[in-house]
Amino acid sequence: MQHIQKLHLEKNRINLLIFGCGPGTEILGFAKGIEKSQHLEGIIDLRISLLDRTNEWEFCCREVIRQIGSVLNYKLKFSEVLFYALDIEDFDRIREYSKLLFSNVDIYIMSYFFSEIYNDNHKREGFQYLIKEIAKNGKKGSKILFIDRRQEGIKDKLILILRNSGVFASSDLATGDRYNACTHFQNRNDSNEKFEMDDNIEKYCMLDSQLNCLTSILKSRTDAKAFWLEGTI
Repeated sequence: MQHIQKLHLEKNRINLLIFGCGPGTEILGFAKGIEKSQHLEGIIDLRISLLDRTNEWEFCCREVIRQIGSVLNYKLKFSEVLFYALDIEDFDRIREYSKLLFSNVDIYIMSYFFSEIYNDNHKREGFQYLIKEIAKNGKKGSKILFIDRRQEGIKDKLILILRNSGVFASSDLATGDRYNACTHFQNRNDSNEKFEMDDNIEKYCMLDSQLNCLTSILKSRTDAKAFWLEGTI
């Protein structure tokens, strides 16, 4: 929360980038963290970039953002929303987009990203290349929030890649349910109240008939045990 409060005081707009955005789970968590904060005054102006190799998620994310904006318009403003279809195995596109994507980002979120590829040497090399590009082209002092499966070997390999790429990894690895990760990142100095995302999704996504599938999709993405850590560029 201190980092977001500092950004809010220093600049008019916070730039957020989410890797593997899926249907919008982390957008909901981030928005709920803003709502629960007792220390933020005024409206947070957010520029959000969404990255996923699946184009179909763009519609879901934009609808989630639209409805969050209508509910939290007294706390949160989405001034710009961009979607990029990007695969980390496509090194040429990563190189092509790295300055455009990373030069102004304040906060990155990588959710259940590394665990999908860490056992594949080629994909793991692609991930390390991506982290190095972020470290090379990103703003100094920007933060990366990693949320991933609490399975043996994942976090140790992740920390090793971060250190080899010039990103400082926090030593205090927190654990819990996935829905708590984004709010923990923001509110660890606020309170111990948990936001059980799966119980509150419908409040923030008043879904019409076209999006009836979204609630079940989001619920299925919040039930795994997770760890999270913070990286600093």
